Amino acid sequence: MSRYSVVIMSLISAGLALYAPELVSIWILGSAMLVCGVLVPAIAALLGKELNRGAGILAMWIGLGSAVGWQLLGQPFGIHPIFVGLPIALLMLPVILSPQRVKARA
Repeated sequence: MSRYSVVIMSLISAGLALYAPELVSIWILGSAMLVCGVLVPAIAALLGKELNRGAGILAMWIGLGSAVGWQLLGQPFGIHPIFVGLPIALLMLPVILSPQRVKARA
């Protein structure tokens, strides 16, 4: 059954790629957005034990937002959004790896 599924999905993918050539560029852009939003918090989760969860979520949104914003600006200077969003998200890595402060209850 899985062999047939692979063949069917391959035919559908090839058909979509031939029918809509812009689909490939949309797929690449979507992958770039995914990397900008998810890669840095995933690396932080592998590196640290006590993480600042709020900073991880913020890094996701900052990386994704900067990549989307760069794309909406029309990719100035011909720079792909991943080369903007990923470094900006990486700047958040030390904050994510810092332990989260726990408020003491009185």
